[in-house]
Formats: sequence, structure tokens, C-alpha cells
Amino acid sequence: MNNSYPISREEASTGVVRAIVLTIITCGIYSFIWQHRRFQAYNAWLGRYQFEFWKWLGLSIITCGIYAIYTEYLVARSLNEIQRRYGFEVESNYPILFIILSITGLTIVANCIEQAEINSWYDRYTPVENPTA
Repeated sequence: MNNSYPISREEASTGVVRAIVLTIITCGIYSFIWQHRRFQAYNAWLGRYQFEFWKWLGLSIITCGIYAIYTEYLVARSLNEIQRRYGFEVESNYPILFIILSITGLTIVANCIEQAEINSWYDRYTPVENPTA
């Protein structure tokens, strides 16, 4: 196992179908666990603490979901930043796509796209084992 990734595959990666099934079986409860894991992955790959689960949850409740839509936009921009930083192909339509999906109640589709993107990073990025050697 390669520990040179910003966060291990086991902590960040999950099967999209598995996440959907668990979200359905648990009446949405698993979606919160899934969101927390994705936030951890974004923060690790960005190299900074940008996404905080409890802040997201609280402000999303207080604003009746408006903050959640805004966060999807921020996530999309962060995905683009990560794509550029690591030399991946940049999907510039993510910000508008995630906003549209969120506004129309299809946030789970955006979540699936996000998770698929996170999963793909582990196949596309080859970390340097010992950069000081």
C-alpha cells in the first residue's frame, strides 16, 4: 500500500453504487457519513481545511438548504483546483452542473459525480515515494 497520497484510498474512496444503496437503506442517514468522508478527501487533496462537516450541516439547516447549494459550488471549484494541481483533465462545467443538480433536488447525482472523481484520482496520480532522495 502506498502512503504517499494526501489521504489513503481506504479513507477517501467508496463505491458509488454502494453509497447510493446505503443512503437508500438508511433513509438518508448514510449520506451524512458519505459527505463527511468526501469533505475529508477534499481537504486532504487541497492541502488545507476548507470544508467542515458540522458547519455545513448547521448552516444548511439554518438556511433551508441554500448553504448546501453554495457548498456544492465550492466543492466543484475545489475539484477543478485539484484537477489542475495534479495534472488531471479539468471538467470546467462542474460548478454550474452541481448548482443545477442541487437546485433541482438531484444532489445525490452531484455526490456520485464527486465520488467518482475522488475515486479516479487514485488511478491517475502516482505519488512520489521519497521526494528528498
